[in-house]
Amino acid sequence: MRFYCVAPSKRLYEIMVLVYCRMGFPETAHCFVDEAERKGILFDDNSIHVSIIEAYGVVKLWQKAESLVGGLRMRRSVDRKVWNALIHAYAASGCYERARATFNMLMRDCPAPTLESINGLLQALITDGRLDELYVVIEELQDMGFKISLMLLLNLEMYLK
Repeated sequence: MRFYCVAPSKRLYEIMVLVYCRMGFPETAHCFVDEAERKGILFDDNSIHVSIIEAYGVVKLWQKAESLVGGLRMRRSVDRKVWNALIHAYAASGCYERARATFNMLMRDCPAPTLESINGLLQALITDGRLDELYVVIEELQDMGFKISLMLLLNLEMYLK
């Protein structure tokens, strides 16, 4: 995009990215980030990238979200928020196996997964239509040391009925 008579600032790019993500156009938002980085404007905080990954998930473009995370990994360290956003992008697309692989990678290599990670994993399982495996996965999570609340189990029970 061209800005006439205005030299776009980092803040202007951030606003444009967030607006396009909210509108459901993550590819356009991603183009803004690429353009800003070509001009030397760097987004040190991963929150802009997390917004794009989440937006890719909403429109079920998990491959693009995955590609963005891969690019980020080559340039810098990726934090848990990025991984959680990727798990949720997979979940929105019903890709449980990919969400589980990312979750397992978090368990092995990164800071411990959070409640958001677990929620994304369970959402992926439900979206993928694998309800029969839900209790098995919950038991696995409990065996790994995660505390699954009784309220969550009751909510899942009501959901399944």
